[in-house]
Amino acid sequence: VWDETSRRFVKDLSHSPLRQAGQPGQGALPSLPDLPNMPAPALEVEPTPEEDEEEEEEQEEKLKVDHRHSSEQTETEDRLQAFQGKASLTSPNRSSVTGFDKVFSFQRKASMEFKRDFRLQRIAFAVVSNMFFESASMFMLCANSVAIGIQTNYLASNMVSAVPSYLRALDIIFCVFFAIELVVRLMAFGKRFFVMTGCGWNVLDLILVSAQVAEEILLGIAEMNAEGGTVPYNTEMMRVVRILRAIKVVRLVGAVRFAQDLQLLINCLFLSLKQFLWSALLLLLAIYVVAIYITQAATAYRLENPAGQNPGESVESAMTKWWGSMPQSVLSLFQGVTGGVDWHEIADPLITGISPWFGLLFIVFMAFCILALLNVITGTFVETMSQQAKDLKLRNRVLQARRLFCEIDLDGSGFISPDEIVDHTSNPAVQEFFESIDVHPSEAQRLLEVIDIDGNGKINFEEFLEASMRLNGAARSSDLILLAREMKRFHASQLKYLNDLKSLISSAQPSLM
Repeated sequence: VWDETSRRFVKDLSHSPLRQAGQPGQGALPSLPDLPNMPAPALEVEPTPEEDEEEEEEQEEKLKVDHRHSSEQTETEDRLQAFQGKASLTSPNRSSVTGFDKVFSFQRKASMEFKRDFRLQRIAFAVVSNMFFESASMFMLCANSVAIGIQTNYLASNMVSAVPSYLRALDIIFCVFFAIELVVRLMAFGKRFFVMTGCGWNVLDLILVSAQVAEEILLGIAEMNAEGGTVPYNTEMMRVVRILRAIKVVRLVGAVRFAQDLQLLINCLFLSLKQFLWSALLLLLAIYVVAIYITQAATAYRLENPAGQNPGESVESAMTKWWGSMPQSVLSLFQGVTGGVDWHEIADPLITGISPWFGLLFIVFMAFCILALLNVITGTFVETMSQQAKDLKLRNRVLQARRLFCEIDLDGSGFISPDEIVDHTSNPAVQEFFESIDVHPSEAQRLLEVIDIDGNGKINFEEFLEASMRLNGAARSSDLILLAREMKRFHASQLKYLNDLKSLISSAQPSLM
């Protein structure tokens, strides 16, 4: 290879113009064998002024070309990056390039605004999730409730329509705080604010805060008009303010969202509304039927004994008072059933004026309503509340399992291993969770090895949650049925394997013999 390369090099030198003509003062170029014995090269000749000027012009032109190429490349890269590799900048139309610049500028602004909004949402969510924020909200809610009571007592005691300045200042402080709280929660949850768990309380807070802000605005307008002497302070606007102030009292119910037991009761009341309507309808039908019969009898008695002809005026007046019309009869029976009036007062005119049998009818009706009907209604409400308590407990257990899983999964891989569980057994939250499902923390590793159906040493959240739910409480009938079915399948598969093994042994015996 070296010989072939040397031969080509010598051939090229022999055909070179410099080889053939040589240079003045330097002689001809030496051949390849003479290269090792070449004399030292002569010193470089000084360039002439004309050559210096030409070289400077060439360098300046080169710098201009490089600068132009660099600027074009930078501009192209910026536009390509803004358009995400989809824009083509080869169009000679300058107006189209200007339009692209506007699009790129809008996209950059939109991207920056999205990043800023996302960052603000994360900050707002961190604020809302802080325990101090919840404590401050609960404290301000309780303080607002106390302030409303103080204002109401002041207005009633002094017979005035305006509160002192310090109470007005408290109202403004509460209004500003609740408005800021609502805005922060809206920023934290976004659209989920209206669809998340407990969205009913969120909508109620939105209505109450809006009413409170409207009240403060109207009060400010009324005070400015009163100071200017244009409109009296107690105008039609103040009636609207009173209505808004009455709505603000509902904020006392907002304390329910900070107490889980109270929230359970309120949820049960709302979910039992259907049962309440049907129960009230049944009670009303029973009262209505008996009221018709008693009113007819009372009307016949009053027709036979006109006023002024009966020596017992007390019976006549009592009959008119308690059974003089259908609405009055329905009200009397409802008061008797609910304990609003003494039975003797409403039953005595029937027994004395009409017949003692009406006393027996009245007692039977009251016994039916109190011992049967009201107990059925109470049992319906208790059953609804019990079911809601179970659902709430299940939801809390799922949330607890999710928090525990995220706390153990430090690397955020979505899987946990038995070793990670063992490392966190000293955590009080982990101990509390396993004790709630009747598992000792020392047995957690063995339990998770059983849960790991795949056998890969990792457990995802679905497997962890399913095992937690199944371990909660005693075994159900469905669990026993599933266990029996799995045992039957296992038994059938083992029999099949034994039969296959027996057939293989039988077929292999002749060849062995």
